[in-house]
Amino acid sequence: FDMCYLELVQLLVDERERASCNGVENALCAAAELAIVILALTVFSNPDDFAGLAIASAVALLLAFILFVAWTQLWHLHTHRHVSSGNLQQKSHHHAHTIQQARSLSNEGEGIHVHLHYTGPRLVYDDHSSSSVFGGNDSIINDLQPHA
Repeated sequence: FDMCYLELVQLLVDERERASCNGVENALCAAAELAIVILALTVFSNPDDFAGLAIASAVALLLAFILFVAWTQLWHLHTHRHVSSGNLQQKSHHHAHTIQQARSLSNEGEGIHVHLHYTGPRLVYDDHSSSSVFGGNDSIINDLQPHA
């Protein structure tokens, strides 16, 4: 699990934002550990109540599994290559790039990178006239910006 998570973070999180993401992750993990300690010391303090603590842990794991499956159904990775003409990269794409994606697009890189796309229902009305599901702009960065 940890290797999979680390690969997703390295692939999807911009290098400039990784420290913030790791800080939030550490805070959430510490809060979950605190909840476990509070449950163990107060609600399930009697050794006979250990089964309740085990059930609470199983429910938490099941909830985490359901959230992860929902995430995999609502978001997907899209790998693509930018075609270069001479030293200039093709400018017809309409999406932002992370630092690692920009490095891949540079002269030293291969020009292949991965984007994360939302594939779930639109939560905001989008009046762009385009045949694309995302109004011609399906980058997560641009898709989540407020529409005028």
